Amino acid sequence: MLSLLACVLTGWWWSGSNSRMDELTYERHGVQTVQLKGSSGKVMLSRTAFNVGESGNLRQVTFNSSPLDPKGASEMANVMAFSFKSEPLARNAGSVSTLILPAWMLTGIFALVPSIWVARKLKPKKKQPKPAA
Repeated sequence: MLSLLACVLTGWWWSGSNSRMDELTYERHGVQTVQLKGSSGKVMLSRTAFNVGESGNLRQVTFNSSPLDPKGASEMANVMAFSFKSEPLARNAGSVSTLILPAWMLTGIFALVPSIWVARKLKPKKKQPKPAA
């Protein structure tokens, strides 16, 4: 059920992603920041891990959705649909890892489990042979 819900939500988001930039951020101050950004049919997952700083318990989740300006739209159009990179921050302060996927791929992945379930339900059951008398 969760996979079906994720499939529907991803498809809904994908259909309207050309005109806006959505960003969900989880931040654990001084330790790491995880960002999920999406626009123009592309989804970017980015994790920044810090080597320095305090390991405090302050955590924050934020969401932002804003209209995509012409400059941002052209930048998103030039972003590769499939990419992964990991690079260090300046002065060995940590690292940034980024994964970019097309939204259609996520929708397809989330649709896989419900599709298998439907296929199993629709598959005719084999009849048991009657025992010889």
